[in-house]
Amino acid sequence: MNFHIAKVLSQVYNNFMPVITIPKALREKLGDYASEALGDFVKEIDLDARKDALALAEERLEKKLAIEIGKVNEQLVSLKGEMNLIKAEIRFLVVLTIIAITLMNPVAAEIIKRLLKL
Repeated sequence: MNFHIAKVLSQVYNNFMPVITIPKALREKLGDYASEALGDFVKEIDLDARKDALALAEERLEKKLAIEIGKVNEQLVSLKGEMNLIKAEIRFLVVLTIIAITLMNPVAAEIIKRLLKL
């Protein structure tokens, strides 16, 4: 994934870290040290879940981008084919124009013959 997008998403997730408040009854039962450890544990689980969600979002975005890039490449191939057909038509029309000029004007016919011999 694009580094810039990943960095922005990471900053968004980090800026919205939840504030975990352990209920008073649980704090009294666990004590300060255990309450703090429980809060840290829950924050760590939340952070891991956010990282997993970010990784999943990155994978989905990459898949969608790959599909869209494939579609664009198909369109490019199609356009190149159309351009080649147009080039062939233009060459054909140039040849027809040269033939028409040579049939109408004998002097032009001689000039074109000499140019083609070069």
